[in-house]
Amino acid sequence: GEKEQSRSVDRRIARGIRRRYFRRQQRRKKLLNWLKTNGFLPNGTLNFTLFDPYALRSKALTEKLEPEEIAVVLYHLNQRRGFLSNRKTDNPNESGALFDGVKGGAIGITRTREAMKAQNFETLGAFLHSLSPDHPERKRARYLLRAMIREEFDKIWDFQVQFYPDILTDENRKTVRDQIIFFQRPLKSAKYLVGTCTFEEKRKRCPASHPLAQEYIVRQ
Repeated sequence: GEKEQSRSVDRRIARGIRRRYFRRQQRRKKLLNWLKTNGFLPNGTLNFTLFDPYALRSKALTEKLEPEEIAVVLYHLNQRRGFLSNRKTDNPNESGALFDGVKGGAIGITRTREAMKAQNFETLGAFLHSLSPDHPERKRARYLLRAMIREEFDKIWDFQVQFYPDILTDENRKTVRDQIIFFQRPLKSAKYLVGTCTFEEKRKRCPASHPLAQEYIVRQ
């Protein structure tokens, strides 16, 4: 039969959605406040619909951007910051739906990387800008790694700093990059969920993955 699920599964999923939405809105507000404080929003607000963010992301590598254009680029990177794995090591040869893509659906990370390399595109934004809006491989129908977005952020910042040396400082780079756009909370510890040992009450239970626990299971 079907695997039994906890009654709290639906509530847990809904709670996770609410948290992600709240944190996304929080990052957006922090970024807009920083942009406004540093003069990148001349009119006080950002009219995102007047610009093509992909075109600006490509242009930012070779030409000076106007203050509001920089705001559009940073806002767009904040909205599309990519996937970040919780694994402690990054394996460039990873597989799975994110890397291999979904048949008839989103394009995988590996295919995007290969296309960028084959066509000598320096950043993801420049590559996506090269695709027509009517292109069968649509700009948004693909999985992306956060490392790709972060690398593009640094390259754009490195080029634009010559035009705004007093604002695009190393200190502000750390603020925008590490504390706003790419900020990631550390995983919450679950050590408190481990109960005490049945036989040694002053010690925690042995992890099921521990060799001694595995041996115990095999001998049962």
